Amino acid sequence: MSPLPASRRGVLAGAGALLLAGPAGASAGFGAGEIRKVLVHRVDMQKRGTGAVVGLRDTKGRSAVAYGSTRVGGPPADVRSVFPIASLTKVFTALLLADAVQGGRMGLDDPLSKHLPAGVVVPDFQGRPITLAHLATHGAGLPLRPPNLHATDPDDPYAGYTTADLYAGISAFKLTRAPGVEFEYSNFAYGLLGQAIQHRLGRGYGELIREKITDPLGMADTRLAPPAADDPRRVQGYDTDLKPTPPWDFAALVETGGLFSTVTDVMTFLSLWIGPDKTALGPAAQAMLTLDRPGDSKDIRMALGWRIVRVGQRRVVWSNGSTGGCRAFMGFCPEDRTGVAAFNNAQTAMGVDDVGLRWLGVDQHIDLSVPVPHVEVALTRTQLERLAGLYWLADDDTIIIRLEGGTLMAQIGKQVLPIYPESPTKFFFKAADAQIEFVPGGLVLSQGGQTWRYTRRP
Repeated sequence: MSPLPASRRGVLAGAGALLLAGPAGASAGFGAGEIRKVLVHRVDMQKRGTGAVVGLRDTKGRSAVAYGSTRVGGPPADVRSVFPIASLTKVFTALLLADAVQGGRMGLDDPLSKHLPAGVVVPDFQGRPITLAHLATHGAGLPLRPPNLHATDPDDPYAGYTTADLYAGISAFKLTRAPGVEFEYSNFAYGLLGQAIQHRLGRGYGELIREKITDPLGMADTRLAPPAADDPRRVQGYDTDLKPTPPWDFAALVETGGLFSTVTDVMTFLSLWIGPDKTALGPAAQAMLTLDRPGDSKDIRMALGWRIVRVGQRRVVWSNGSTGGCRAFMGFCPEDRTGVAAFNNAQTAMGVDDVGLRWLGVDQHIDLSVPVPHVEVALTRTQLERLAGLYWLADDDTIIIRLEGGTLMAQIGKQVLPIYPESPTKFFFKAADAQIEFVPGGLVLSQGGQTWRYTRRP
């Protein structure tokens, strides 16, 4: 998520422009009844999946709102339905790091090179090394994906990428700025962080997750593999056209997005920060919130694995993510001990993140639009290739257009979304009600009745 203009960040960049409000959730008039209305609209009108589940925690205890089914014609979705949780996995990885730091096995300021096998070259910038804290806060100066990751299947973009590939990718990489200077969301970074933790502790990622987190907390449904295909709790993911899509194989980048879980388990995970917690993980979990680094925009700060925004005297702490066919959000407010987990089973740019943020007291716009249908046309590879490039509006607001397979992809901050042609120059997003028109010297992005013109850079 990059700092985008407020009027369009909410759809294209995940969490949106954070318009800060007052008290949380139910006390602000956004309770279970209002949430259910949004979920019904998301599923029935906006066609963002077949089901959505939201788990809530306030001073009265836990509750949940669910609507729809785990798949077309399948059983109802509920708090025990198993979803891919995408980049929420990164918070689990960051917690493993925090626990290792608490135990004296690793240090946040340790250079990454200290915890990788001999022979793996880690770049520095004018003598300034990449540290573990840089990796965990997206400040290492590494791109979203490793440059040597060449996806052959857009429905499974990380499949086949090995640990050897990851080490080769970092060994060949050249930093263009000092680590710690700028936020850049990076799966590349979290893959390396996961390998460093495993190398130092001498155990695999799945074993560490079970030993350190899921077994102590009793999270029996959180794992690195989905349930069996015939398990009624397994959620089927869908693309933006509601076509079934398989869960992604994150391969050597499993630490960035490979976990599957339920709303029930994720709400239990949040108990580490909002209680009650009776495990040894408490000090490590609380220590994660003490780190303060630059985030996506001036309103957002990065802690260890978590984003934080201020709402008056309150902190809203959250994470989100997308994977093949699903969208996931979790967050909490430590001051008033509220928490939320929100999942839906379609790959969209927002999912039900806005519901989670609104429950936590962020004055988040709830998107109830119904996109105008667009008709996709076929273009040649040559027609698509000539549109690829970097488009600039401001130093902190760019769009990168690149061709992956036979599809143009638009990278806007954290989000990398496909765009589809309806003419040789006009393209549309399926994941959001937004369009791009390529014009001489640049492109025009349109959303919500507003337009922004970007200049093409060499």
